[in-house]
Amino acid sequence: MPHKLLGTALCKELGYEGLKETVRRVYQGLSRGEDDFKVRSKSILSCATRWPVDTIHDVLRLAQECRDYGVVGIDLLSIQAKEGPHGKLQAVDVYHTDRVGHGYRVVEDNNIYNSCLQKKIHFECCPYSSYLTGAVPFDTRTHPIAQFAKDNANFSLNSDDPTLTGRYLNEDYKLAQSWGFTKEQFKITNLNAAEASFQSDHEKKELIKLLESSYSENRNGSL
Repeated sequence: MPHKLLGTALCKELGYEGLKETVRRVYQGLSRGEDDFKVRSKSILSCATRWPVDTIHDVLRLAQECRDYGVVGIDLLSIQAKEGPHGKLQAVDVYHTDRVGHGYRVVEDNNIYNSCLQKKIHFECCPYSSYLTGAVPFDTRTHPIAQFAKDNANFSLNSDDPTLTGRYLNEDYKLAQSWGFTKEQFKITNLNAAEASFQSDHEKKELIKLLESSYSENRNGSL
């Protein structure tokens, strides 16, 4: 969220131009990382209805004006104490999103869940984070992610934020393995992630081709 990176005081002092400069400097850092580590990276700008003010209009404008700074999408942070599966319904039917961060409680309502399955809404799932943040209680008998896999839902596995959780993607994979995930399912989740990415169609096709080639060459390799 550009507003958080800039800080409340500087947001008031510098206004929109300060936010835009923040996005530009993030882009500069990511560009250096691309050169140093030979990876591609883009930015998704987060906004919220309260932080402590509404940031949505600023972020919408930034997303439109900062495409040359690697911005490819926006993320709406929803903080509702009793959100439940109906928060996902709002995300899909009101905001017309095709990607939902986490979204585990959607399995509590069959109608909403089946609608998401039919529309192939992509769920960005983070196994360890779901426990550590309390999104899924430790004593849950069957983790919703395992249910997603069983129902062939469109989802991916991610690490969320290792600097906060202390867990990295390989550990999330091991946790999913303990639920019965197979190598083929890991392959599917990675292809799902590539297909749901905010890259251009050309870049997306390149990434999917690279992943399929890698899996083909390493059929008997490790995860």
